[in-house]
Amino acid sequence: ENIGATNDLFSIATAGGSTRVYVGEDAVWQTLNGGNFWTNIVNVANGPPAWTYYSVIGFTDSFVLAGRTGFQVEAVRTNGSGLFTWSTPYESPRQWLWDSLHNGISYVTVGDFGSIMTSGNGAELAAEIVPDGATNTTLLGLAGDTNLLVTVGDSGVILYSTNSLAELVTTNGSVVATNLVSELGFAWQSADSPTAETLQAVTLFNGEFYVGGNNGYVAKSVDGRNWSGITPFTAKTLTGMASS
Repeated sequence: ENIGATNDLFSIATAGGSTRVYVGEDAVWQTLNGGNFWTNIVNVANGPPAWTYYSVIGFTDSFVLAGRTGFQVEAVRTNGSGLFTWSTPYESPRQWLWDSLHNGISYVTVGDFGSIMTSGNGAELAAEIVPDGATNTTLLGLAGDTNLLVTVGDSGVILYSTNSLAELVTTNGSVVATNLVSELGFAWQSADSPTAETLQAVTLFNGEFYVGGNNGYVAKSVDGRNWSGITPFTAKTLTGMASS
């Protein structure tokens, strides 16, 4: 079946009758009449956004598409014919996520464009705010415990979050309450990085954080903010680090 596509296609589904959809790399090819008239509706008016879609499921007069980094799109129509209405009902960061951990309290994950996300249950993730200088940084490594978290990335960026307490004011409309809550994982600060090398490896060992990266660079810190370099033992890029 020649639909006119030149890019990779990964899945196909039908919404009943002769209506079908192929999805793939920047592609959502649709036919409404089962003939040879196919249209790539990515980025057309009221169509799905450009993205890499890996799967599509068809229902009666509706589709659900899912793609890279958890991005989801839905399409519905009400009269059994004609055009679909496309929407993105589920939020997705649409960023690559490179590392994650569970520190005994919550889940934390880090990735592209300074993405830091936290979750109490591992299913619902909330995006956290990072310092301005880290918003375009790729964060590649993450380590920590219930007292301190450290994440590292390209250009020697190091961010840390401490288990300090902050006041949280809430109200139900008639009663105002003030509680102390931990900022661990939610409030992040930039560390005084000793290098411009990309850092990927990070671990916590005997109360000290160790980081490693390009050209074998290694450094350590006890507070996540102040770092001192360690004599390299290799010139190879260090991509991972662990302790026991």
